[in-house]
Formats: sequence, C-alpha cells, structure tokens
Amino acid sequence: MACRILAITLLMGTLVSPVRAGFFTGEQLLAKCASDEVTHQLACVFYLAGTLDASDTHHQWGDIEQQFCVGAGVNIVNLRRVFALYAVDHPEELQYPASGAALNAFIDAFPCVEEELQAPD
Repeated sequence: MACRILAITLLMGTLVSPVRAGFFTGEQLLAKCASDEVTHQLACVFYLAGTLDASDTHHQWGDIEQQFCVGAGVNIVNLRRVFALYAVDHPEELQYPASGAALNAFIDAFPCVEEELQAPD
C-alpha cells in the first residue's frame, strides 16, 4: 500500500511540476507566424513585439548592450516576416525558446551602425 501511495505521489508531482524553458519554442512560434488564422498571426506579432520591447527596456535600464537597431519604418508585420525568414534559414534554433531565435532574427535583420549605438546627449 505504501509503495502505491508513493508511486501515485511521484506521478502527480511530475504532472504538476513547473518545468518551463519558455512559453513557446521557435517551432511553435513559427507555426503561429505561418498560420492563416488571424488569432495565431496576432499571437506571433505580439510575441515578437513583446520580445523586442523587453530587449529595448533592458538596454535602457543598462542591463544589456544594444544588439540591434530597428528603424522607425518597421512595423509588427515586418517583424513577423523577419522572424519567419530567419527561422526557415536557421531550423537548428527552433527547438529552443522562441525568444532566442526572435532576438537572433532581429540582430541579423537590423544591425546597428556605429552612430546608432552611441547614447543620446
């Protein structure tokens, strides 16, 4: 009887344990970005916009150096296209959290020139 209770307890623990490496893998985000469903497309662009905003915020706080420079004319639809193209070219990154692949896509697509990296006066 004690062994049965122990086994059930261990099984329940594995079902509810909070093990999470990220909300989406790159594969899952790419599927949303490539979907014809509007709700999936919105999930994609809002995830990408949030990732970009979080990176910008950490840069403004001084936590990280600026790694990419998104121009004023870029919109969230452009971010979706940039991520999708990067994901197709780098499938080896898609098994990991989507935020890493998204940031790498932004770094690749939006390189900074020297004067953009300098702090404003």
